[in-house]
Amino acid sequence: MTAWHNGDALVQAVAANNNNTIVVVHSVGPLILEPWIDHPNVTAVVWAGLGGTETGNALTDVLYGDVNPSGRLPYTIAKSPSDYSAQLVTGGTEEILNITYFEGCVVFLTNFSVFLTRSFISLFIDYRHFDAAKIAPRYEFGFGLSYTTFEYSRLSIRKVTGGHSEQDEWFESNWEAGKPSSQVVGGSTALWLHRPAFSVSFTVKNTGPVAGTEIPQLYLHFPAAAGEPPSVLRGFTDVELKPGQTKKVTVTLSRYDLSIWDVVSQSWIRPQGSYSLSVGASSRDIKLKKSISPLHWHTTSDFDIDRNAEGGDDDDDDDELVVDWPIANWTLYVYQVKIGLMNTSPGMLARLLAFPLIWLYVRWRFGRAE
Repeated sequence: MTAWHNGDALVQAVAANNNNTIVVVHSVGPLILEPWIDHPNVTAVVWAGLGGTETGNALTDVLYGDVNPSGRLPYTIAKSPSDYSAQLVTGGTEEILNITYFEGCVVFLTNFSVFLTRSFISLFIDYRHFDAAKIAPRYEFGFGLSYTTFEYSRLSIRKVTGGHSEQDEWFESNWEAGKPSSQVVGGSTALWLHRPAFSVSFTVKNTGPVAGTEIPQLYLHFPAAAGEPPSVLRGFTDVELKPGQTKKVTVTLSRYDLSIWDVVSQSWIRPQGSYSLSVGASSRDIKLKKSISPLHWHTTSDFDIDRNAEGGDDDDDDDELVVDWPIANWTLYVYQVKIGLMNTSPGMLARLLAFPLIWLYVRWRFGRAE
């Protein structure tokens, strides 16, 4: 992960003789920049990606201020190769090297763990790994600079209702209750799962002296019990703004965006617990955040229903979507026990059922002896 052809040495040699060294990087992926990134004479880094026929003109426009850059990193640039979740694996005598992946393997046990064990597998790749391991990167996923500045405000969440059939309404109600959907062919592409369910809106203002384009990013934080990474990118867009101009930005979320794959029921489900949302300029530069509480799917004085997902600006900066799952905990556990028994081998099921019978016999036998 170092620059080819002694690139680090080249940068250091130039920086040692020039107090205004600008490094232009053409790379298909991240590089380790630590040998020279903190050099006092390195004043800027332009991450130019793969070059094309107009690379020279494009770089000149950006460097001289004719064009305001708006690019964002599609990966994390770490401080050390060891900070990444995947390491180079060598050796082996076979033509194909076998590699075992352990990233993000989390096992959860319910209160009825004797009946059911659930395993959620999530691959903590790139920024997800850095967030989970609490590793500070050199430049985070989504990072990018501009010649102007932006201000975020007025985050609101609106529930999108209407526009579905009676059958879809049944699926949606099932999903809201945290129940698995029916196992049907093509179920993962069902309209009810991918239709916009929530509308997340906020405003972005250009507070700088020149026109520019901001790339706001929406990150979802699943309930802890879901076994998902701390932050998951769920949407982004570009906003062109003149100096002093403000625009409202809206990003929609589907039930698919809020779901995890349940290996037991073989369907997409909504995990139990509280969600939260973050909006920012990168995965680490968060500007706005709002929680989603597990109470009711209903409106409060701080929350507006928008049937068309295009409501007007909300003057209240504290609106909150409150979520209630109309299913008692004991009902969930009974369901989990049922699923666990259905997926248990006959031999294991016999042993599980034998335990209480043996315990009752021992109690009865020693009780008689007394």
